[in-house]
Amino acid sequence: MKKFCLVLVALLVLCIVESTYAQLRLGLMAGPNFSSVNSNANNAVLAFTIGSFTGETELGLELSSRTLFGFGGVLDLPVGKNVTLRVGPQYLQKGSKARAESEKLADYTITFLEIPAFIKYEFGTGPMRPSFLAGPTLGLVLSAKGFDFEEGDSEIDWKDFTKSPEFGLAFGGGLNFSAGANVIFVEVRYALGLNNIFNSQAFEDRLEREVENAVGEDVIVELEEIKIKTRGFQILAGVTFPLGGSN
Repeated sequence: MKKFCLVLVALLVLCIVESTYAQLRLGLMAGPNFSSVNSNANNAVLAFTIGSFTGETELGLELSSRTLFGFGGVLDLPVGKNVTLRVGPQYLQKGSKARAESEKLADYTITFLEIPAFIKYEFGTGPMRPSFLAGPTLGLVLSAKGFDFEEGDSEIDWKDFTKSPEFGLAFGGGLNFSAGANVIFVEVRYALGLNNIFNSQAFEDRLEREVENAVGEDVIVELEEIKIKTRGFQILAGVTFPLGGSN
């Protein structure tokens, strides 16, 4: 993870060092995020002891995709011919739907402040230019909530069961349209979370307390570590404009 942070910092430093080379551009962007997770929650084993009774079971949780949303800013700095450093902090929602034996249990939404640092390459110099971008991302958890359908659609707070930050990689492509001094763009991105963001120990402790309160006996719960890594396919539309006027 230290190497990951160094890469991110190096790209940001490059942005500052090259600031005298070319025109800085600022902008806005927004779009849907088709979010999913890679997880072992379906097969994770839960072992428990209640009084003199012991047993174990698989969680059997099926986590499927959700359509959520993201929006944020854009900072573009050309660092070479057709090459741009793009930093685009976003308020970005990620999450999943949870089912057990095909019965809907809950919808989960984790909200991040996500900071990507992309190298973007544009093909050609005409009024419509295709582009490719790729780079690391850093996500800071702002909130984590779920709607529990077994409890009458009640909202539950899951932030204690999440780990922050999330490190990731993203890549994608797009089209860029010149509109005077401004640039209108459409991008598609695919993002991969690299680290586990679920805190199994906190979830195990909470489950143990709740079962003890329900049965009135001492309870021991041992949960196989649940690993959750996010995935996302995002479609973004936005506009950038030169800082300080036209080129």
